[in-house]
Formats: sequence, structure tokens, C-alpha cells
Amino acid sequence: MAIGYCLVLGTLLGIAFRLPQGNLQLALLAPGVFFLASSFGTCSAIIAGATPPAIHGSAFATLTLFNNILGLAAGPFITGMVADAVGLQVALRWLPLAAVLPFTVFLIGRWCYVAEARRC
Repeated sequence: MAIGYCLVLGTLLGIAFRLPQGNLQLALLAPGVFFLASSFGTCSAIIAGATPPAIHGSAFATLTLFNNILGLAAGPFITGMVADAVGLQVALRWLPLAAVLPFTVFLIGRWCYVAEARRC
């Protein structure tokens, strides 16, 4: 699910930020924001399924830390820095590329999980 969410998010934002301002752009941004927030739930489910119950507290604390530091705090900061350097329109057009990193990480995680499940 998380891989699919990243694909849909990148596609919706990529199309929306290349359209002229208006209702169609807003119609694509609304579901894009939904798919952005949906990755938090899938990450929690992945952590819950991949870690033993004895360390769930530590695993979820680490997930929350990385969500906040790398995603919720760094994303707007980096977008703002790029917008200051090249302009807001250009920065927003490059924003969908931010979906590539989690997409890649989810793919690698899936491959590792499948390989580990086959060994058991």
C-alpha cells in the first residue's frame, strides 16, 4: 500500500503543480494531500508487523522521531530554502520528486522483507 501511495502522491502533485492556478489544480491537490498523510498509517502498520511486541515502544518512538525530523520538519524547511533560491513555482514543481525517496525505501524494505520471509 505504501508503495502505491507514493506513486499516486507523486503523480497527483506532479500534474497539479504543472497546471495553471485554478479549480482543476485544487481538485488534484486535495487527494494529493490525502495520499501524503496516508503514508503515516502504513509506516505504523509496517513497524507493528515487522518488530517483536517486546520492542514496539522503541520501534514506534524511533518511527515518530524520524517522521518528525526527516519528514514533517525538514520537508517544509528544504522546500522553503529552494523557493528562496529559485522561486516558489519552481520549488513546487520539483516537490513531487520528494515522493521518490520514500518510494525507494519502501521498495527496498519490501524486497528485504520478502527475502527474510522466504528464509523462515
